[in-house]
Amino acid sequence: MAAPLLVTGDTPTTVRPERIPAHAFHRHDGAVTSDRTREHGSSVEVASAGRTAWTSYSRLDVEGVTGVTLVAARRALPAWGPTSVRLDVRPSGGGDADWRAFTAEVEVPDGGRYDWQDLALPVLDAPGLDRRDVDLRLQLTGAARVAEIRLTR
Repeated sequence: MAAPLLVTGDTPTTVRPERIPAHAFHRHDGAVTSDRTREHGSSVEVASAGRTAWTSYSRLDVEGVTGVTLVAARRALPAWGPTSVRLDVRPSGGGDADWRAFTAEVEVPDGGRYDWQDLALPVLDAPGLDRRDVDLRLQLTGAARVAEIRLTR
């Protein structure tokens, strides 16, 4: 018998991931989940009614992260203009004003919706931030699609 899903109680501990499936977000705005391939899988992208979106991932330990790679693709929507991605960071549970850039913003190259590419995002300095307990926010602009976030230590 499977254990019941805990929905109340103690604050969850932080996790130290190497990979984060993009569709495993805790909060979002303007983003929708989408297929990663024609057969299966998941990714996130900007909803058709919007031009920007974000998803956030809570209680992460990113201490020692020296590089970030996103598995990304671009939908064929040229009228949407610039298409880019970046990651922001804040102390876990912080407010909207606490977000700051964690990586540089990178343009998603042209390609089809299933032409997944590894995009390297340079990690920026975040002085004074305790990276052992943070929230990450994936920012999507235009026709960006992301399937996975990979953290290199």
